[in-house]
Amino acid sequence: MAPIIEWTQNAQKELNTVYDYLEENWTQREIVNFSRQLENILSIIIRFPFIYPSSKQRDTVRRCVISKQSSLYYQVNIEKEKIIILSFFDNRRNSNKLKI
Repeated sequence: MAPIIEWTQNAQKELNTVYDYLEENWTQREIVNFSRQLENILSIIIRFPFIYPSSKQRDTVRRCVISKQSSLYYQVNIEKEKIIILSFFDNRRNSNKLKI
């Protein structure tokens, strides 16, 4: 059985902030492209949870670079068959503000 994806409140809030920004500053086409890219990455993570490298902050957390502006931080819980999205981080921010 494939693992399920669970978003933390923090990660969901960060993702909503990105969508708000895109809606204010970009076209619907870019929003759709971003959504597709995110869906593709999540499907890769579901199939191959350990494909992306461990983050510098914590060994148990993995980092997937979505674009030069954003990265997805997640943790794999094999026992519960879950992938927990911890943060959808804006790479332009100070990495000390990363909540993982």
